[in-house]
Amino acid sequence: KREIELHLHPSPSPAAFTFHPSPLRPSTVRAFEKTMTKVAVIGCGPGGMFFLHAVALRRRRLEAEGNAAAAAALPDVTCFERSSSPGGVWRSDRRRSGEGGSKEKSTNMYEALWTNGPKECIEFFDYTFDEHFGRALPMYMPRALILDYVLARCTRDNPNFFDDVKFNTIV
Repeated sequence: KREIELHLHPSPSPAAFTFHPSPLRPSTVRAFEKTMTKVAVIGCGPGGMFFLHAVALRRRRLEAEGNAAAAAALPDVTCFERSSSPGGVWRSDRRRSGEGGSKEKSTNMYEALWTNGPKECIEFFDYTFDEHFGRALPMYMPRALILDYVLARCTRDNPNFFDDVKFNTIV
């Protein structure tokens, strides 16, 4: 296998991550080129969504630059989510079906929750609150607005963003 290191940059730069191929023998590289790296993401909450978004954004940018080889080197990602929609803990449905149809308490946030940190600390570099809401917002935001904002960021350039997520799947 050809190993690829993923380096996340702490600053919100347009190049969300870079790949650094490890040096390998040519025969090993040829064998790798016939297979694609597969990644499983467990959960389509904020972390899962943001990983899917970063890979999709990187793929789009590489394809726009005409760098098909680098785009092909990106992993094939499958996301598994036990609930019926994305959002993870930012969703507010308090009950979910467990094994055998039993109702289990959820770890999701409650409906009236507000953030306890200023909104400026959670704004995305590539999708601002002004772009999304188009109006002034309070310093601390309600759960529902945060969920709406993160979902819109993922789907604004790709309305079918969540089509390949395996919802209602327990891993």
